[in-house]
Amino acid sequence: MEYFDLLSQTLKMDIREDSFPDPSSGGYVVDSNATAEDDSDGCGGGNGGRGMVSVVGKGTFASVETGKKWSEKFIYRFSGFDEEGRIGRWEIWADPLSAWIAAGGEEN
Repeated sequence: MEYFDLLSQTLKMDIREDSFPDPSSGGYVVDSNATAEDDSDGCGGGNGGRGMVSVVGKGTFASVETGKKWSEKFIYRFSGFDEEGRIGRWEIWADPLSAWIAAGGEEN
C-alpha cells in the first residue's frame, strides 16, 4: 500500500472502461501450471503458489507536479495464486522513462 500511496502523490492515472480487454476477447494470457518465483528479490509473493495471468492495459498518465501527460500501454502480471485464488504476486511492467521525463527529469 505504501508503494501506491507514494505513486499517487507523483502520478495521476486515467483508466477508462476500455483500458483492459474484455475477458471473453482472449486478451489475457493464463498459465495455470506456472509456479511463482521465490522471494529472493524482496518483492513478496514467494508463497510457492501456482498460476499466472498477464494482461496488457492502456491509460493516460500525468505528473502531479508538472501536469505533463502521456499515454502508454503496461502489463499487469498476477502469479503465485494460493488454494483460495488469492494473488501471491502482482507485477506492473510500465515505462518509467516516460514518468521520469513528465516529472521534470532530463531525457538522455
